Amino acid sequence: MMTVVSAFALLVLVPAFTVLYQPLLAESRRESHRVNVSVASASALVWTALSLLVPGVTSSPLWLPSIAFAALGGFLVSIPLRGWPLARGRVVGFATVWCALVFAPVVTVVVFPTALGLDATGGVLDLGGALPVHVAVGASALAALLVLRGRPRTLNVRPTATELALAGGVLWAAWALALVGLELAFDDVTPVILTTVVLAPVASMLGWLTVERARRHTNSLTGAVAGVVCGLVAVSAGSGFLEPVWAIATGAIAGLVSAAVVIRTPASPHRGFVGAHLVPAAVGLVLLGLFSTGSGFIYTGQPTLAISQLMSTVAVALWSATVSGLLWYVGIRFVRVARARQPVA
Repeated sequence: MMTVVSAFALLVLVPAFTVLYQPLLAESRRESHRVNVSVASASALVWTALSLLVPGVTSSPLWLPSIAFAALGGFLVSIPLRGWPLARGRVVGFATVWCALVFAPVVTVVVFPTALGLDATGGVLDLGGALPVHVAVGASALAALLVLRGRPRTLNVRPTATELALAGGVLWAAWALALVGLELAFDDVTPVILTTVVLAPVASMLGWLTVERARRHTNSLTGAVAGVVCGLVAVSAGSGFLEPVWAIATGAIAGLVSAAVVIRTPASPHRGFVGAHLVPAAVGLVLLGLFSTGSGFIYTGQPTLAISQLMSTVAVALWSATVSGLLWYVGIRFVRVARARQPVA
C-alpha cells in the first residue's frame, strides 16, 4: 500500500513541475501534456523492461516507486530539450536512451545494491531518489547548456500567480507523501520525515529570498516557490536521517547556494532548472554525510560517509553529463547533416 501511495505521489509531481517550468517549453499546453505522457511512459517502460533483467529488483518493495522515479526522471530530463520546437519523437528518443544509459544503472546501484551483490549498509544514503533523478537530471541539463550554447530559445507564457502558488502547494504535499511512502511503513521515522519536509523548504525559501533581495532589491512569488523546490530536493536523500536543526541548516544552505548560482545577469531560465535540481541535490547529499543521525561526521568523527556521499554525487553527475553531452552533440550533428542533404527547391 505504501509503495502505491509513494508511486502515485511521485507521478503527481509531473503536472506540478509542468506548471513551474512553463517558461522553458516551446509547445502549446495541449502538446506539452502529450509530450509529458510520452516521455514519462516511455521512460517507465524502459526501466521496467531493464529491471526484469536484474534478479531481485522486481521482488523489492521499492520496484514500483522506482518505475515512478523513471517516469519523473524521463519527464524532467526532457525539459531542456523543449525550449526548441523539436519533434516529439526526438524528445522521447533522448529521454528513453538517457533512461537506459544513465537512470537505470544509477537507480540499480543506489536503490537495489543487493541485486548487484553490493553491501546495502555501506553504500550511499539516498531515501528519495536524489542521485538517479535530481543529480542526474541536473547534470544532463548542464551539459545541454554547454553543448547548445547560443542556440535560439522559444519561451512559453509564464504561469499566473494563482497557478504558481497552486502548483507549488501540490508539489510540496505530493513530495512529502512520496517520501513518507518510501519509508514503507508508519514508524518512528515518519515524524522525522514530515518535520524535515516542513522545516527544510521554509529555510531554503528564506535563503533564496535573502539572495534575491540582495541582488534584485525585491522578492517574488517565483523566488519563494523556487526556494521551496530547492529545499525539497536538498532533503530528498536524507529526510529520514536529519534532526530538525540539521534539516534547517541543509535547507538554508541549499537555498542560499542555489539562488547564488541562479540569480545572475542576464537571467537564464535554463540555468534556473540546473539550480533547482543539480545544485540543491548535491548540497543535500554532501551535507547528509556530515549531518546524518548516528552515521554522519559530526556524530562519529569519521569521514567515511561524507566521502562516499561526495564521490557518489560527483560520479553520477559526471556520468550523466558525459552521456547527455554526447547524445546532444550527436543529435545536433545528425540534424545538421540531414538538413544539408535536403534537396534545394
